[in-house]
Amino acid sequence: MYLTEITTSAELEWRHWGSPQARADGVALDLNWVSGHPDDQASSYRVEVVLSDLTKRLGAAYYRHAAVTPVGSPAPFWAEELSNVRLGVPKA
Repeated sequence: MYLTEITTSAELEWRHWGSPQARADGVALDLNWVSGHPDDQASSYRVEVVLSDLTKRLGAAYYRHAAVTPVGSPAPFWAEELSNVRLGVPKA
């Protein structure tokens, strides 16, 4: 699941899908750092993802907001914007 233009999430294990808040544990990845990042910079880290603001559009339901929280260690510098992400939703 893409979170921003350069950040994605992977290995997500979802709970409460379809409820007002869906939760998952997984990994956030910075696509700019995946190939050839310096050894002292993380290109990924463990996260909890919470999707919220469920809305219906065109006969389907979409979450409009994602919050990404680090699990076990602080988030790397490139992940600062992931605490409050507006997700793309089709227009009504």
